[in-house]
Amino acid sequence: MPLDPVSEIKSRLSIEEVVANYVQLKKAGRSLKGLCPFHNEKTPSFHVSPERQIAYCFGCNKGGDIFSFIQEIESLDFKEALKFLADKAGISLEPISTLSGNFKINKDQKNHLFSLNEELANFYSKQLWDTSLGEIAQLYLINRGFTPESLKIFQVGYAPDSYEETYQHLLKKNYTKKELLDLGLLISKETTSDHVYDRFRDRIMFPIKDIQGRIIGFGGRALKKDDPAKYMNSPESLIYHKGEIIYGLDKAKLAIRSQDLAIIVEGYMDVMASHQSGITNVIASSGTALTIEQLKLIKRFTNNIAFSFDTDQAGEDALLRAIQTGQHLQLSMSIIRVQNGKDPDECIKQNPNFWEQSINQASYYLDYYLEKLDKKFNLVSPQGKKEACHFFFPLLLYLDSLERDHYLQKLALLLGTEPRFLYEDFNAFKKKPHQLNNSSQFTPKSLIPAPKTYSPKEYFLGLMLRFPELITPSLLELPEDLFNDTLKKVYNNLRNQYNTKACVDLSEIKINLDTEQVKYCEVLMLFSEASNTELPPEKISEELGKLATQLNRNYHSQKATTLMHEIQTAKLAKDTVLEHQLFQKYSAIVHSK
Repeated sequence: MPLDPVSEIKSRLSIEEVVANYVQLKKAGRSLKGLCPFHNEKTPSFHVSPERQIAYCFGCNKGGDIFSFIQEIESLDFKEALKFLADKAGISLEPISTLSGNFKINKDQKNHLFSLNEELANFYSKQLWDTSLGEIAQLYLINRGFTPESLKIFQVGYAPDSYEETYQHLLKKNYTKKELLDLGLLISKETTSDHVYDRFRDRIMFPIKDIQGRIIGFGGRALKKDDPAKYMNSPESLIYHKGEIIYGLDKAKLAIRSQDLAIIVEGYMDVMASHQSGITNVIASSGTALTIEQLKLIKRFTNNIAFSFDTDQAGEDALLRAIQTGQHLQLSMSIIRVQNGKDPDECIKQNPNFWEQSINQASYYLDYYLEKLDKKFNLVSPQGKKEACHFFFPLLLYLDSLERDHYLQKLALLLGTEPRFLYEDFNAFKKKPHQLNNSSQFTPKSLIPAPKTYSPKEYFLGLMLRFPELITPSLLELPEDLFNDTLKKVYNNLRNQYNTKACVDLSEIKINLDTEQVKYCEVLMLFSEASNTELPPEKISEELGKLATQLNRNYHSQKATTLMHEIQTAKLAKDTVLEHQLFQKYSAIVHSK
């Protein structure tokens, strides 16, 4: 099978070869480094990994694979970068669609793949409603508050807990192994694809549809609590391009147009619960960072968007990125905060009226962030005021003069300063916004919204991913709740793989991560590699051991401090039973340190 143009370009051009045309690179242990081409610096912080085929600057947080690098350095979009690199690699793009990097397929071929997905959705549906294992999934969904009618409207199904049942069913329906591999429904560990198995197993399945209602992919939620990948989506395919699809838009588009408002939530179940409650102008980002293509698609139906994302740090980061992307399209945006910090699904389950009230009380995004400044920064100190301006100024860049003036006045009132000082600072910022050094600055072509320095947890996991051959059982015995979000998912994947196979296969770990998470891990690996350029394996192994000990000690110290505060609270409340229970926990932690 011929390679798609993206893969063929990567097979012909190495990233170090391409970067060398712009940067003087020097050997630095396992990687290469040089002065960053994206910002001025005297000490090299730009690293290139020939093994990982990525380039990244830890000073300005820009970089990525060969395409990301060329897009940034040449100020090109993806199509232009594809043509640029194809010319350099001597590849003709004439028979190829440069929009997505896939071979063109005709209408009949597309319809054939749509019919394959429809057959699979029907198979999953029968598994949900007509099998004993499906009854467990049914019970879970009913307990979440969903009616059978809603589940059937969204064609929710169940993938059997089998490595080949789905595969064998589709073969009997005259679909080929190649077609199933092309759509990502099968996983192959070998380039020959002789041995394959079903991607989705023991999962509640949500068909993902395009705006015309055709099934183009699937999302699966794990039923097992200990499954390291809670959600798993179809990979990119000939008909599924994740950055161009919004979940539920096929059902919500008419309501969005009639109400002139699109409400964007995070998950499939949030959409279903809202539609079931009667609020049908709701769609989902499906846990991925919103792209400008997705927002352009929504803009065809309305210019007004309300976001309801999780209130944890990951949700706040995703919200800010979405806001900054939406500003480029001149969207009118507001932010919904659900009562008690719940997500829409939980809120509706408690009381559908709470969800409607939360929507009606949505805050205009600039008011929302202005209000957060008082909680986020110390507005009494000069440094705190400066940091607040650094955070807020980028949000004012794309406003018209009248609206910008309004919010600069409000900012001055909040900070207790003269507006003219803010105007002076903002005008200086407009001339050189990149010097603000603000991690929230809009950088659509950067690899990830990563900080300049990495925490010991990130460094630890970066080392484990980069040097999996050095993993020992003791490194996988850290407390379950030490890590959060992506780090927790990666750590659990590493532990499960090692415990079952006594080794680690990075390709299998990547299967359970979305695109942004994979990129994040790539950067952590590069950072860990760059931080240990000259160290032999035995020294890196020592470093891993020291980090594990440090993380474990810090974890128990924090737990002990928290428990001591709780003991004091119980003592003041004269709750002797609770005080005794907490003290026993405290003693156990102190003696385990």
